[in-house]
Order: sequence, then structure tokens, then C-alpha cells
Amino acid sequence: MAVDLFGSAEEYLNTSCGKYKSTVSAISKSDDGNFFVESNIEGWNFDKISDSFFPKQHACSADGIFMRSKRICFVEFKSGFEKLINESNFNPALTICPIIKNQPCKEYGKLLKERDRYKNKGLQENIQLKAMESFHTFEKIMSPQINEQKRSTTKYMLTFYAVIDGENSENEIYEKIGSDMGGVDVSKTNYFSKLQSCLIRFRNSKLWYDEVEVLSADQFLKKISS
Repeated sequence: MAVDLFGSAEEYLNTSCGKYKSTVSAISKSDDGNFFVESNIEGWNFDKISDSFFPKQHACSADGIFMRSKRICFVEFKSGFEKLINESNFNPALTICPIIKNQPCKEYGKLLKERDRYKNKGLQENIQLKAMESFHTFEKIMSPQINEQKRSTTKYMLTFYAVIDGENSENEIYEKIGSDMGGVDVSKTNYFSKLQSCLIRFRNSKLWYDEVEVLSADQFLKKISS
């Protein structure tokens, strides 16, 4: 939702949250030490900002917050989608049984797909929770503090970006499936589309965010650089 603030959100972040300012590379760094997105573009580590508000709890917030021309962008970097097995990328060779004449085991294939369906659901629910908590942290805690500046009114747009691994291209999905695609509905196997559908309720300018998008790393860099 567009918000009217009696102050500068960027000035607030620089002064009150200056020690949490960092680069995209550092903010997107995973627990195993790998950089999800490599860039020197600066923003603020929203996880650490949220932890400072709730020191006795583990806040479930977006990874970063970025300012772009009167637009406040909350960004969650999440890997794990690209390796998920679904109808479009399933490889029967994964289920070859050495006992039954080296034939694919259909039941094992079903188990693999079902396992990753639950993994996908867990990733989606985690991002939904982060979208909710990030919004409420900004609305209930940060906005009142920004308004304490008591300056002229500035209107800001609120956005939420989920940046996930893989390439957000239906053409690529078709290439992977090839002639064996059959009757598979790409919109139901493309994890970008599926996550976008899960987050669509947060794209409500009266209640939540003005913009919600699921992006690849390259798409995010193009958007945040513009």
C-alpha cells in the first residue's frame, strides 16, 4: 500500500539503521557461505533490523530492504527451488531399479515427486510468512519512528520481491520438457508461476503491498539497478 510518511524513509534507515547497511552480496549470503546474488548495490539487512526490534525472538522477516525513488523494497532471497523435482524436469533414470531388469520404478518416482511437492510448499509458506512479518514490522514500528521527523509528507510505494534460484522463463521450461511434455501444464510446474500465485493475495494496494514479484537473480539486479 502507498504510505504517507512525515519524513524521509532513507534518512531514517541511514541514521537509525546505518550499522545494518550492506551490499546485495552480503545480504543475500546463505548459511553455507555462498552469495546468492553478487552485487555491490547497497541496501540494509532487514533481518538484523528486525532482530533489533525483537531481541528476545527470532524475527521472520525479509532479508533486505532497499530504497529506489520513493519505493521501499523488501527482498527475500531463497534458494532450493531449482533442484525440486516435478513433472517437467523428472528424470526416470533417477528411479532405475537394479533388481527389476534395470527398469524405472514408478512408485519410487511418485515418492520423489511427492517429497519435493512438500518441500516446495514449505518454501512457499516461509516466503509468505516473511512477506507478512516484514509488512507489519514496517507498519507498526518503523513508520511511527519515521513520522517522528515531522517533516513534509512523502508518499512511498511498498514492494515485496522474492528472488529465487533458476531462470524465470517459460521458454526454458519448454526446452527442458521437449517432445516428452505431453499434456503437462507449464503454469503448474514452473515454480516461479506457482510462487507468484501463492503471493498474489499480498498484492493489494489497500491492505498490503503495491507490487509483489517473483524474480530470478538477473531480473532482480535489472530491477534494482533501474
